[in-house]
Amino acid sequence: MKNICVLFLLISLFGLSGCQIREVNQTAVASGLGLELEGDKVRLSVQLAQPQPSQAGGSPSGEVPYVVLSGTGTTATEASRQISLSNPRIRLLSHTELLLMGENIAQKDVALLVDVIARRPDLRENALVMVTRHTTPEEVLKTQVPMELYSGMALPKLIRMQEKMLGIYVPATLSDFFFRLSTPGIE
Repeated sequence: MKNICVLFLLISLFGLSGCQIREVNQTAVASGLGLELEGDKVRLSVQLAQPQPSQAGGSPSGEVPYVVLSGTGTTATEASRQISLSNPRIRLLSHTELLLMGENIAQKDVALLVDVIARRPDLRENALVMVTRHTTPEEVLKTQVPMELYSGMALPKLIRMQEKMLGIYVPATLSDFFFRLSTPGIE
C-alpha cells in the first residue's frame, strides 16, 4: 500500500508538473524590447539574435547579427501576435537587457508600459529602462554599435560605463522604475 502511494505521488509530481519544454532551434533570444504609441495604436518592437550557422566561422561580413521585428495593434498583445505571424520562433525575453519606451508613451500613458511589463514575469529586473527622444524604439534597436553585436546589449553597457566614469546618467533598472513609479512624490 505504501509503495502504491509513493508511486502515485511520483507520477502526479512529475507527470503533472506543467513544465514546458522548448527546443533551442524553436526559440529566438531577445536582447531589446521597445514600446511606442502611434496615434491610438501600440507599436511593439523586439531585437532578436539571428541564428548563426557556426560559431567558428562567425557571421559573413556585412551581415547584421540580429533582426528587429515590429508589430502594431490596438493593444500590446495584438502587436505581439502580429510579430508572431512573421516569425515562427518563440521569443525568449528572459535575456532582454534593454526596455525602450517611446517619447509618446512616456508623456501620455506610462501605465500601458507598466501593464505590459508587469504581465511578463520572464523579464529581468535588472534590465535598463530608457526613453527614446526624437526617435522611435524601433530605430534605436536597428542602430549598429561599433564593437558590439547588439544595440540591445550595447546601450546598457554604455550607460553603465558612462555613469561610472562621468556620473551624468542615472541608470534606471526595471525594479528601480517600478519603485520610483509607485513611490509618492517621485515623478
